[in-house]
Amino acid sequence: MRILNYMIIFSFAIFNNCMNFHCLENKYERPKSVDPSAILVQPTNSKEKYWELEVKSLNGEVKKYLEWDLKGILQVEVIINGNSKYSKLYYENGNVKEEGNYIYTSVFDEASNTTEVEYAPFGKWIEYFDNGKVKSVSCHTPDYREDIGSNCEIKYQFSSSGKLLNKIDYKRKCKLECK
Repeated sequence: MRILNYMIIFSFAIFNNCMNFHCLENKYERPKSVDPSAILVQPTNSKEKYWELEVKSLNGEVKKYLEWDLKGILQVEVIINGNSKYSKLYYENGNVKEEGNYIYTSVFDEASNTTEVEYAPFGKWIEYFDNGKVKSVSCHTPDYREDIGSNCEIKYQFSSSGKLLNKIDYKRKCKLECK
């Protein structure tokens, strides 16, 4: 009887684990565009499901993170290098939505008069329209946040046809290069 109880408990544990995570993959066919190593996840308290891949170094640090929607369209790509990361987000049509860098650093927030350590945008950031044309090009400095955010130097804004619409000069030098 004791063995039967253990078998029932063990079977329930496997079934429960299967229902909560790994067996989601059995309900959805993996699109060919999704890396075979990616797993299907559904965050707690969310109806959204997506394919996720973390590429780790030998010491276990995440070096690259990719996320696809259920149709296999790449949504997020992050490359991590020490305390900085390069991020690229995509539209559902596969075109790039935005790309830029983050750095893990201390940031002074003028509004709350506090300093926090966080991933902050730095350097050149590019936003795109869903047609692939550039929407804006801006530069960010990571050490200070005020009413203009982390923007520095000049931000260029374009129409969906590529025409320059606006040029905003933030009159603040960037601490890190804007390449």
